[in-house]
This record gives sequence, C-alpha cells and structure tokens, in this order.
Amino acid sequence: MGQKDAVEETRMSLGDHLEELRLRLLYSLAAVAVVFLILFVFLADQTLNLVAAPIIESLRSLGYEPYLVALRPGDRFVAYLKVCGVASLFLASPVVLYELWQFVAAGLYPHERRYVRILFPFSVLAFVVGMLFGYLVLVRYGLQFLYGFGSATFIRTMPTVNENVDFVMKMSLAVGVVFQLPLVMWGLERMGVVSVKQFRAARRYAVVGCAVVGMVLTPDNSGVTQILLAVPLYGLYELGILLCRWSRQPAS
Repeated sequence: MGQKDAVEETRMSLGDHLEELRLRLLYSLAAVAVVFLILFVFLADQTLNLVAAPIIESLRSLGYEPYLVALRPGDRFVAYLKVCGVASLFLASPVVLYELWQFVAAGLYPHERRYVRILFPFSVLAFVVGMLFGYLVLVRYGLQFLYGFGSATFIRTMPTVNENVDFVMKMSLAVGVVFQLPLVMWGLERMGVVSVKQFRAARRYAVVGCAVVGMVLTPDNSGVTQILLAVPLYGLYELGILLCRWSRQPAS
C-alpha cells in the first residue's frame, strides 16, 4: 500500500494539470511567435513562393496561366499571414511537440513516462515527414486532378490566392498530424490501454473513422482530397498494428 500511495502522490491534481497546460501552451506559442516574426519580417516572400509552388506547377502543367487571383484588397496581406503562421508552426514543431508530450507525461505514472521519452523524437520525425508527404505528393496530385477534371471549355480556372494557399497548408498540416497515429497506437498498447487484439477487432470502425477524419481535415468538399487523406490514414492504422506486434516480439 505504501508504494502504491507513493506512486499516486506523483500524479498531479486537476489544478496542477490546468497550470501545466497553461505553461506548455505559453511555451509553445512563444516558440511559434518567435519563428513567425522572423519569417514575416525577413522571409515572407520566400515562404509564400514555397507554399504556392505546387499550385503554380499544377496550373502550368495543365496549360493554365500560372497566377493566383486576389479578389479583395486584404487578400494578399492575409495570404502572407497564413503562410508565415503555418510555416512557423512547422519549423517550431519540435518545441510544440516536446511541450505536448511533456504535458501528457505529467498525467502518467512514473513507469509510463519513459514511453514519452521514446516517442518524442519519432513524433517530431513523423510530423515532418507527414507534412512533406502531404506537400510533395497529396497536394500536387490533388491539385492536378481537381484543376484538370473534365473537358468543358466554358469553365475558366481562376484560382484565388487565399483558397488555394489554404488548400496547400491545411492538407500538409493534416497529413503531418495523422502521421502521429502509429506512434499513438504504440504508446497506448505499451501502456496497456489498448491491446493489439482490440486494434485488430476495430478495423471496420477504423475504416469509418479514417473516412470521417478525411472529411473533417481536408479543406474542400470534392471528395477527392478526402480519399487522398483517408487511404494513407488507414495504412497508418495498419502500420500501427504492425508496430505494436513487432515491439511485442521477444528478442532472439
């Protein structure tokens, strides 16, 4: 009983959790704000050019004029704000993810916190790889399909800067987030919250869940980008099951 009481004392109260959350959010916001100021003051044009690159390439590949339209006076300024904001989140992701995992660790038992130390570097890597995969693969193929669909000559493609920049950033960010799934599954399995058997039994629900997540996270309602996100997401679910199985195999 004494040992159990000592372990319980290491867990934080609700008030302590809220204070911990406030501090972690402040640290994360401070890191993002510093990077944002650097990008917005010194590298705003380069950042916007990088985000808009797949849009311009898709338009050129289909024979359209490689321009984005600003419909309102503030559209250009808002576009710069958006791209610098998301780019700062991407560049500050190691700090943000560290603070997130530290907050999670504060609510765990001491023997469970070691999994946070294992997961953190892989979490950063998965987020970065996910965003790059979304930017380099899903965004490009999605834009080319949507811009080039159909042969009606009376439809003129005039992409607006804010909607298309939103598409690129939200798709990339969404893929970065969902790439955390195998690590989260592994962590839950190692801590005994969910077993591999339960993950397998939940496959049919995972398919529905992936479709719902694809619907929520994708920036347009065409259905194409929803499928482009839902399919890799289910693949990540299966990868999570394999990772849990592999980690449970005894070393030879």
